[in-house]
Amino acid sequence: MGIFSCTSYVIGNIIGSGIFITPTSIVAEVNSVGLSLVVWAACGLISLLGSIVYIELGTSIIEPGCDFAYVCFVKWHAVAFSFMWVGVIITFPASVAVQAQTFGQYVVEGLAPLFQLDEPYAEITRKALGILLLVGIVWLNFYSLNEFAAKFQIIATVAKLGSMALIIVAGFYLLIFKGQTSNLENGFKNSNYGVGHIVLGLYAGLW
Repeated sequence: MGIFSCTSYVIGNIIGSGIFITPTSIVAEVNSVGLSLVVWAACGLISLLGSIVYIELGTSIIEPGCDFAYVCFVKWHAVAFSFMWVGVIITFPASVAVQAQTFGQYVVEGLAPLFQLDEPYAEITRKALGILLLVGIVWLNFYSLNEFAAKFQIIATVAKLGSMALIIVAGFYLLIFKGQTSNLENGFKNSNYGVGHIVLGLYAGLW
C-alpha cells in the first residue's frame, strides 16, 4: 500500500469520527466546560497508555490479526474466536453505522441555511446520505484496495487533520485575539460530579 497509505490508515484508526461527535456528549454529561476539559485530558492519558501497550504488543508479537493474534498467542483460541465474532457482528457494524449517521447529520445541518428540510424528510435525507456513504466505501474497497481505497484514505485523513487544525486554530484565535474567555472564567460552574455522569463522559471520550 505504500508508506503514505499505511500511515493514513493508522491515523484514520487512531483519530476516528468520534472526535467530532463526542464533545457534545461529554458536555451533556458533565454540564460544564472546565470538567469536560478534565475528562478530555483523562481520556487522552488513558488512550496514550493504551497505545503504548499496543506498541509493545505489536513489536513483540509479529503476527497479522491485531487483537485476534494477541489473544491466540496466549492460547485463548475460544476467547479470540468469540472476540472476533462479536466484533464482526456487533462492534464494527455498529461503529460504522454511527459514523454513517453522523455524516448524514452533519451534511444536513451544514446545508440547512441553503436547504431547510422539515421532518420527516430531514431524517430520511440523513439516513439516505449515510447509506450512500457506506455503499461508496464498500465499492471502493471491493473495486481496488490499492488504487482507489488507499488514495481515498489519504484524502480522508488529510481532511480530518485539516478540520481538527482549523477548529484548534479558530479556538485559540477567539481566545487570544478576541478575548472570548467567558466559558473559562466560570468553567466549573454547574458541573455534574456524579460518578455515573463522569463515567459516561469518559466512555464517550474514549469512543
